[in-house]
Amino acid sequence: MEGPKFDEYVGSLVNKKTKKKIEIFGKDPKVEEIGNEEAMLKVRENLKVLARSRPNDKYVMVSGLK
Repeated sequence: MEGPKFDEYVGSLVNKKTKKKIEIFGKDPKVEEIGNEEAMLKVRENLKVLARSRPNDKYVMVSGLK
């Protein structure tokens, strides 16, 4: 899966309270969560390679794996 497709699939990172997409990742990790937890669980079980990933895609992946 390519990075941008992964980010879209799992719903990127959103604010826990407002559910709005976070534009600057890592600014306040306490309020960040994966947008679509069910999709992240599927990816977590099946994804082997994340290709053409941007730093933000990697940050989303690590956040979802925690």
